[in-house]
Amino acid sequence: MRARIYIIMIYFSAFLLMPGTGKAQKGSELYNQYCVACHTIGGGNLIGPDLKGINGKRDKTWLINFIQSSQTMIKNGDPQAVQVFEKYNKIPMPDQPLSRSEVEKVLDYISTQSSPDQSIETTPLANSPEKKMAFNYTSAEANTGLALFKGKKGLSNGGVSCIACHTLRHDALIAGGTMARNLTPSYNNLGVQGIQAIMINPPFLP
Repeated sequence: MRARIYIIMIYFSAFLLMPGTGKAQKGSELYNQYCVACHTIGGGNLIGPDLKGINGKRDKTWLINFIQSSQTMIKNGDPQAVQVFEKYNKIPMPDQPLSRSEVEKVLDYISTQSSPDQSIETTPLANSPEKKMAFNYTSAEANTGLALFKGKKGLSNGGVSCIACHTLRHDALIAGGTMARNLTPSYNNLGVQGIQAIMINPPFLP
């Protein structure tokens, strides 16, 4: 399990190099880019809640504000935002770099896909607590991930190593940082998709 976290670091460094498209995107494209790692539409809860029918459960303005910056709403004491945060293991939802019109496109897409007559266009994920995605890796990949975690191998964009802020119970690590979470249970709690979602679009200050 611990080696799996190291492998995620390899993916992280690659994603840092991916350029934006710069084009106007449809709701389905935005959903697949920003939402699908943590949510389904009718497929059950993942890292966050199932979004089927969400437009009928929450006020539109509330949804837009929450999607753009859930952490701001939580810090301001919004009772519904706090309830969602606590229900889903206090895992922060990343603030999304989406304009109001883009969020509306996502909500419109969710609405169309919530209809019983519509088929879900997104690829179903299998990292729910009942059935997590299988994750295969080689010993060489695990060693590369370990080097990235420890800072023996630099990240593509020059970021600090994980161990500067995090610790992990592993024979190859003597100590780690205490400024952020212990990552030992991360894979069991989040699965591959959840870890990728947080690392690609982290909800933390740089």
